[in-house]
Amino acid sequence: MKTTIYLLTILITFSISSCATKKIKPDDIENIYIDYNKGQNINFGARLGGSIMAILKNGEEHDITLNDNLEVISSSVSFSKDEISISGRPVEFGNDTLRVGFTYRHKEEAVSFSDYILLNYKGSLIIDESGNDGVDQGKRRMLFKRKMLGRNGRDGKNGEHGGNGKDGGSFIVYIWKDSSFFNVRMMTEDSSKVWCYKSINSVECSIDVSGGNGGDGGRASDGGSGKDGVLTEEENTSPGDGGNGGNGGNGGNGGNAGRLTVIVHPNASETIDALTLVNEPGNAGSAGDKGSAGSGGSAADGQVEGLDGLPGTPGTPGTPGMAAPVPSITTKVFDFSKF
Repeated sequence: MKTTIYLLTILITFSISSCATKKIKPDDIENIYIDYNKGQNINFGARLGGSIMAILKNGEEHDITLNDNLEVISSSVSFSKDEISISGRPVEFGNDTLRVGFTYRHKEEAVSFSDYILLNYKGSLIIDESGNDGVDQGKRRMLFKRKMLGRNGRDGKNGEHGGNGKDGGSFIVYIWKDSSFFNVRMMTEDSSKVWCYKSINSVECSIDVSGGNGGDGGRASDGGSGKDGVLTEEENTSPGDGGNGGNGGNGGNGGNAGRLTVIVHPNASETIDALTLVNEPGNAGSAGDKGSAGSGGSAADGQVEGLDGLPGTPGTPGTPGMAAPVPSITTKVFDFSKF
């Protein structure tokens, strides 16, 4: 009995809290801010504990991280339940502040606020320039049977094709040390784009330029069954034929691996052992399963059985991405003051 009361109390508390959050109106909000521990290691690639909080004009505070009325505007910071992810492509070394905008809307009303996360450049530096994975249709299974078309079963629906993975980026990377930081300058091979990262110490630095994986093809739906025949004094209706199974979707192709050329200044040679360089080709997407044939309708006495449909054709697997040369690391003197 105590357990039942305890569980009921939790459910009631959760329900009240949820209702209160859903009923928040823009005019009720005094401020929206990021609640996180500033003592955590905060650098690009970090995942922090934290959430988005709303301060109401009556003094109450609510976690609105997952509230559907909230829009988050940021190119470097994203939020999930109790977690903040830091990513981005800084174009200069001096930008320590990651600004985040918030707009809370309800019907025709809206309010906007902003806050920021301050980088302290502690902890691991994780740079992800891998290609995006293709759209995965394998989770979108067309398992239902389609309805009748007259007395015959309808044909199954074809599975969707998986998307192709994107190619990983190809970069020339310079690493050096100044009086305060280890610096990482990534430049695309065509020199069109430059990203600038830094770390307060020579902790682990990971750079990933792998190709994205191809998405799986979707499973087709089965053909529908034909209606049974009817033979009576009043009715003589032949059995319906079964529908054909749909064809499975094709798997997407994997993205090609990117190339990495890393040049380390002798004054930062201690970082070499802390470097993790990854440039794997993307995996091929799997073929989608075919749909099964629909059964023909059963015949009444004196009738011919309805014809079974035909099974669909499985999809075709995608092609893996192309491999790239193993990343190279060389130690070389260069004039980093130009950067």
